[in-house]
Amino acid sequence: MVGFRTGFAVQTPAIKSIVGVALAAVILTVGLAALVVTLFRRRWKDRSLLWFGLFAVVYGVRELAKNPLVQIASAEPERLVRLLVAWLDFAIAIPLMLFSEEVFGKGWRSSLRWAVWITVGYAVAGIALGLATGNPYPLPEPGKALIWILWLAVSSPVILGKYRPPPIPDAPVFAVGAAVFLAFVVDEHLAPERYHAEALGLFIFIGCLGMIAARRVLRNEQKLLAVEQEMASARRIQFSILPDREPQAHGVNIVARYSPMASVAGDFYDFVLLDANRVGILIADVAGHGVPAALISSMVKVALASQHAHAADPALVLSGLNQIFCQQRTEQFITAGYLVIDSSKQSAVYAGAAHPPLILFRRLDRTIRRFENNGVFLGFRPGERYSNIEIPLSPGDRLLLYTDGLLDASNRADVAFEGQIDARISAHADLSAQEFADALLADLSAWCAPKGNYTQEDDLTLLVVDVGCPRRN
Repeated sequence: MVGFRTGFAVQTPAIKSIVGVALAAVILTVGLAALVVTLFRRRWKDRSLLWFGLFAVVYGVRELAKNPLVQIASAEPERLVRLLVAWLDFAIAIPLMLFSEEVFGKGWRSSLRWAVWITVGYAVAGIALGLATGNPYPLPEPGKALIWILWLAVSSPVILGKYRPPPIPDAPVFAVGAAVFLAFVVDEHLAPERYHAEALGLFIFIGCLGMIAARRVLRNEQKLLAVEQEMASARRIQFSILPDREPQAHGVNIVARYSPMASVAGDFYDFVLLDANRVGILIADVAGHGVPAALISSMVKVALASQHAHAADPALVLSGLNQIFCQQRTEQFITAGYLVIDSSKQSAVYAGAAHPPLILFRRLDRTIRRFENNGVFLGFRPGERYSNIEIPLSPGDRLLLYTDGLLDASNRADVAFEGQIDARISAHADLSAQEFADALLADLSAWCAPKGNYTQEDDLTLLVVDVGCPRRN
């Protein structure tokens, strides 16, 4: 056999050329279809279909370029055709090796990855030397010997038991395709000429590779669908632990906006209705994103319930939460802020644990103040003491609690939205709490993506609290 050469000998050269065009066209079409599917399903991490598609396209184009009927129809110069065929001969082994790595793993001590790089280097050298010397084949094409030597080197540790490849459900399909192809190769060189049909054997082998790629994609899609269903269930569960409505405390109007970056989030908020005039508001943000952060955030709700005895004291609540998470050793820190509003006294008490500052907008003089009073993260240092800060309030004042998803969102110039917040608070001061929350988030979206293609990069929670105003939402 000469590389991936075809020799489908039939009764006449004309029929041989026609059959060759047909096989090459089918393989090229299948390869293009595989690439199109890969293009529209870019979330797949398995790239076997991509490498198979590239291999099939390169093979199909090469066979068409070599075919006498195509050469007559195209009327391209013979030297140009020879160069194109040579380049494709050198390049065709690369997607085949990448496909092998995707299916069989990186090999013993990444031997298959090294084989890929050797193949790439050999192809680049062959093409470069061909351009420099004018000889299309300054080096033997990879399929003549290099590929077989590399495959033997990679498979030897497997045979000797030094490397165990990952489970390959489609190994029988590959074995059948390879055996059929090998039988046709033997026929090509040992049988009488009238039986030569190596191209058909390679066609069957490529079909087996395509079946392997398609089945891997189907399995991955099924796994992805199962994961998405599980994430959807997790999202429903997480939303179920959030308050289903804001508390009805006298003289306090609260609006919540909760926007996870993914299906689940590390943000959390909850309310504790102490009596008709007092309400406690907790907001928390677990470091990280996704399922691990979401699991920790769900623990915050249980931990908060255990602090009911001193729910009117923010500092004690944070200290209790900190003790719980230090004992859990979750290795994920939590920022939190806890606010207690007493509408009868027109005052609030706040304590924070490394959380972004509480914002107060005073309606009487239209000024903005920030309150941090922060201790360290929850779960970081046992015995940490947190302190309270008293905040006098007036009718019409507005308080904002939020997570850093509001502050850190940036525009294309990498300028954070944090610097825009004060101006937006003042601009929307006369809106109701509900309208204000929607307007502020709309401003955030417009800031990050003026054309409306905003992609959220962090979990975001916003709590707006109007004091002494009737509910208008």
